[in-house]
Amino acid sequence: MSKENISIQSMDQVSMISNIQKKQLEIFKYFDKICKKYDIEYFLIESTCLDAVTKKGFNPYSILFSIGMTRNNYDLFLEKASLDLKEKYVISNFETDKKYTLIGSNTKLGLKDTYLKTKSFQTFSHNSFHGIYLSINVLDYTSSNIVVRNILNFLNKLVLNILFLLDLVYINFIPLKKVHSFIVTTLSRHYSRKNKIVFTTNLLKKSTTLPYQDLYPLKKIEFEKIETFIPNNYEIYLKKQFGHYQQASTINKVDKKIVKKLDLNNCNNKTKSFRGFYYTIMLLIISLILFNDFSFSVLGIAILIFGVTLLYHINYPK
Repeated sequence: MSKENISIQSMDQVSMISNIQKKQLEIFKYFDKICKKYDIEYFLIESTCLDAVTKKGFNPYSILFSIGMTRNNYDLFLEKASLDLKEKYVISNFETDKKYTLIGSNTKLGLKDTYLKTKSFQTFSHNSFHGIYLSINVLDYTSSNIVVRNILNFLNKLVLNILFLLDLVYINFIPLKKVHSFIVTTLSRHYSRKNKIVFTTNLLKKSTTLPYQDLYPLKKIEFEKIETFIPNNYEIYLKKQFGHYQQASTINKVDKKIVKKLDLNNCNNKTKSFRGFYYTIMLLIISLILFNDFSFSVLGIAILIFGVTLLYHINYPK
């Protein structure tokens, strides 16, 4: 895409994305410093791994930065980072933030005094932290038996979907999240002692399994002139993630609406999602259109959603 063909709006997006990436690189350098200090292993995953392989750095049209860790390294990072955490950074997960949604990443390492609103994550704008961050994801050990693994993946996704739906209506069911985390962690530690280890991403989206020998030993690679790591057999990993990953790397256009708002010097830009109120109105309209016995059930659901949303806005004022 030539510079002359980019619209003014696209140019604004390019500038904002560039500023976001500069801050992400700052966070990543700090993250990498902690990991090297305590011999904590990590690796780039998803589109960040793709960009490292194909571009040796950022894709100028992406604001995602995803890092993967095995469960033992993830736990060690949280332990050490909490001791070494500088004032300008924040660790956000459901254990440190009672309004944190589990979907998207297990933990966010973010930069305070920044504000970022994007198209992708407007649904979860009721989180406490709204700034620029790195996404840290756990890759858990799982069974090498495909039948057992599929059952575990199904149950994992079922629980995550339930949590996702509850989060949409502002019900942050912390006990269920803790139980889910405990079970996943216990299973991960159990399967880590077996010989044929397979990893699976603990995310709502499509799970990716990777044999131990395809992940380790980690391969060194440069990302924006920083020595970092990716899975050993990254080609197999990227094919599982993107299919023909060489074609995926040719994305060269700006989503004109990906960044809704960006502030690099202000942490007081807090937004509230009125999605619950929108759902209430939609269900009320449906009940009026149907106007039969089923309408009372729809009306009851609408009242419930309205009540939960109202309680949230009262308990968490702007």
